[in-house]
Amino acid sequence: MDLNKVIDKKRVIEISLFNETVFYSGVCIKATNSFWLIVNYNLDKGVFDGFSVFRNEDVDSYSVYVKKDLFMEKDNLEDYLNILPEVNDTETFYSCLHLFSSFKILAVSLEKKINSYYVGVFEKIENSELHIKVINTDFILDERKKIDIEKIVFFSFYTSYEIKAGKKVGKENL
Repeated sequence: MDLNKVIDKKRVIEISLFNETVFYSGVCIKATNSFWLIVNYNLDKGVFDGFSVFRNEDVDSYSVYVKKDLFMEKDNLEDYLNILPEVNDTETFYSCLHLFSSFKILAVSLEKKINSYYVGVFEKIENSELHIKVINTDFILDERKKIDIEKIVFFSFYTSYEIKAGKKVGKENL
């Protein structure tokens, strides 16, 4: 199915990333020459859970799930779509990062692995660097980190983990 139709119909897809070493599920909200914005879908729990933004160059392919083969505990897609800022004018990875920094807690990966990332409180974007205050695995605010935006492979926000981390460090205004 053509990607524009998949986006219009809000179909759950599986995307192949990083030379087919990682597979990720969700509903693609927007895809440009620069990025893919996905509402994450947790296959095990059967619910949508936050958002991720991948660089277009890292997406190898996608396939559409057959609806009858998809376990859906709760169709909470509209809940996520309702909190998403307007993305029509967002065309670059950088502009996505800037727009979605309003969610305050971000997970940022510098490696082409899904489980390798920093979770932190957004502070600012300055001189092509993302400034965050890292939240460690014990949910304690830790070091400040400057991250070169060009080195960010993907980022996510508003997942259940990031919401939990935000609450633990007193940054509930997601």
